[in-house]
Amino acid sequence: MSDLDGLPPDAAAVRAALLGAGASDPRRLALAVDQLKAVLAGPLPDGRRGFFASTLVQFLAVQFTFSERREDLERVVRCGDEQLARLAPTSPRYVELLCAVETHRGDYGMLHQHEPTVARASDALAWAVGRLPEMSASWLGCAIVYAQALGCVSAMRRDVSGTQEAVRLVELAARCLEDLPGRPEYSPELAVLREQLRPALATVTELVRTAHDDVTWYRYGDPEPSSWDPATERALPPRARFENARVALNSAVSSQNWVRATDAAEAALEALPLVVSQALHRDDRQAVLRTALLGRRYPGPGGTVRTVDLPDRLAGTSLARTACAVALAAGRTEQAAALLEQGRAVLMGQDLQARSDDSDLAAAHPQVAREFTALARRLRETEGAGEPVGGVGAQVPCPRRRVGSVGRCTG
Repeated sequence: MSDLDGLPPDAAAVRAALLGAGASDPRRLALAVDQLKAVLAGPLPDGRRGFFASTLVQFLAVQFTFSERREDLERVVRCGDEQLARLAPTSPRYVELLCAVETHRGDYGMLHQHEPTVARASDALAWAVGRLPEMSASWLGCAIVYAQALGCVSAMRRDVSGTQEAVRLVELAARCLEDLPGRPEYSPELAVLREQLRPALATVTELVRTAHDDVTWYRYGDPEPSSWDPATERALPPRARFENARVALNSAVSSQNWVRATDAAEAALEALPLVVSQALHRDDRQAVLRTALLGRRYPGPGGTVRTVDLPDRLAGTSLARTACAVALAAGRTEQAAALLEQGRAVLMGQDLQARSDDSDLAAAHPQVAREFTALARRLRETEGAGEPVGGVGAQVPCPRRRVGSVGRCTG
C-alpha cells in the first residue's frame, strides 16, 4: 500500500496544484491543513505518518508565502518539531521530514539573522544528507537546502572552508540534476520536480557563490548575471514564478540592466492574475493584490541614494510603477505604458471576464451559457458585504475552468 493512500481529498488537490497541476487556492489550502492535522492526530503507520507530516509542513510553508507573517513561519517549524517527535528516527520517512523542517528553521534563522538557529538547521541537514543515497532524487532536494544553510552560516562566521563546501555541494547537485533521468526511481512526478528544482538550484548556487566571494574578500571578475530564466520559470507554480521574477527585477535594477529588469517586471505582472485567485472574495483579492503590488515587508536591496539614471525604488512603491520606470530607462516607451496599465487592470480583467456577453454562446450552447451566467452571478454576489455564498467553507468554482470549457465549444 502506497503512503499516498488515504491522503484527504483537499490535501491531494493542493499537493497536485503545487506540483504544477493548477493554481493554489488559499481557502482550500486551509481546509487541507485542517484535514491533515485531523488524520495525523490518529494512529498511522510510520511511513504514512512521515509522508503526511512532510506534506503538512509544506502546506504550512505555502500559507506563510501568502501571509508573509513571521509568526506563521515559526508555526511551520514548531509543527514540524512536534511531528518529528512522534516519528521513529528509524522510519524511512524520518529523514525526509527532517529535511523539510530544518529547511524552514534555516529560513527562520536567516530572516532574523540568528546564527545559532541557522547553525542548528545546517548541522541537522548535514546529518540528513549523509544518510541519503548520494546522487538520488531525495539526496538532491536535501543537498540544495543544506548548501544554502551552510553557505549562510559560514558567511555569518566568515568561514571560508564552509562556503567552499557549499560551492562544492551545489556543483555536485547540478551534476545530479542532469543525471536524474537515468535513475531507476525516475518517474513523471520526479520529472516535474526536476524542472522545479532547476531554478531553485540556480538561485542557491548564486547565493553560495556570492557568500564565498564575500567571505574571501575577492571577486572573480565582474559579478555573474542573475540566473533567472523566464522560459524555465514557467514550470513553477504561479506564486514562485511571481516571487522569482520580482527578485530578478530587484537584481537587474541594482546592476542597472534595464532590459532585463523590464523582462522580469513583465513576467511578474503576467503571473500576478494567477496568484490572485478568482475563488476568493473580492475584498480578499484586493488585499492579496495590494500586498503583491507594494512588495514584501522585508528589507529591500541596499542603496538609498537616488540618481538621475536610477528608477525610484522607495519602499512601498508599486510594482506597476517600477515596471513602467525600468521600461522607460530601457527605452521601451510603449511597453512602459502597457506595464503600468497591466498592474492596474488585474481585478477589472477578472470582473469583465465574469460579465462577458454570452448571447452568442446561448444561441449555440444554451446549457453551458446558463451555467456560466449562474457562476458569474454567484461571483458578483460574493463581492458585497458578508461572507461568500454557501458559508465560509463553501468552494466557489473557478470561472477560469468554465471559461475554458466555453472556449472549447464550437458554433
